[in-house]
Amino acid sequence: MKKIILFVDDEPQVLQSLSITFQKAYDVLTTTNGHEAIDLVKRKPISVVISDQRMPHMLGHELLREVKAINPAAMRILLTGYADIEAIMASVNIGDVFRFVNKPWKNDKLRETVALAVELSEKTTRLSVEHQLITSAENSDIFQGVSHSTMHILVVDTNPVHLQAISEVFINECIVHTARTAEAAFQTLKTLPVAVVITDTQIGETDGVDFLAAVREDYADVVPILLSDSKDASVAIRLINE
Repeated sequence: MKKIILFVDDEPQVLQSLSITFQKAYDVLTTTNGHEAIDLVKRKPISVVISDQRMPHMLGHELLREVKAINPAAMRILLTGYADIEAIMASVNIGDVFRFVNKPWKNDKLRETVALAVELSEKTTRLSVEHQLITSAENSDIFQGVSHSTMHILVVDTNPVHLQAISEVFINECIVHTARTAEAAFQTLKTLPVAVVITDTQIGETDGVDFLAAVREDYADVVPILLSDSKDASVAIRLINE
């Protein structure tokens, strides 16, 4: 059975072009209306939602935020021709967007992105079922009294003042580890069950986005967080796509 993907754009010709590109591989749904898109997500097992950002009545990142709330396993891709930093940051922090695709897109690259999103959607659905089974088991009498380990987080920054300040925020809730270089951070990741990595945009000579991309490559379950005092659209787009 073909996986279902949904395209949302206020330009009918764009939807027609996308439908032609993907209809052989997927069951393609299209709409020009964000509210109709939400209704479709509620009624159908959609794997991927690809939405334009600049639409009347509902912006793309607002729609994807609703999609995430309804079906977290539906991967979300933002399609836009504008380098809108506020939209990009919202797509990272609110809509939890899987990829950011610029218009005009390249068909081969978009096909690759959608295929990866479908694969991740399947994996997310499977893990969700497994998590529910584990949670049910933990709530049974067999697991009563079993304690859970405290979460480990790793803060990576060359500035010791920043390390101290962030550590103090979490010291009563987590086991906090710090590192001042990427090399030291990877050594910690090798030896400890780190759940979250928090880093600056620059770690000495190492680019923070490159560092997080390398972390995700080797430690896919670790949640990455990038701290930045600049509003650089290129950095935000790299965060999504890399």
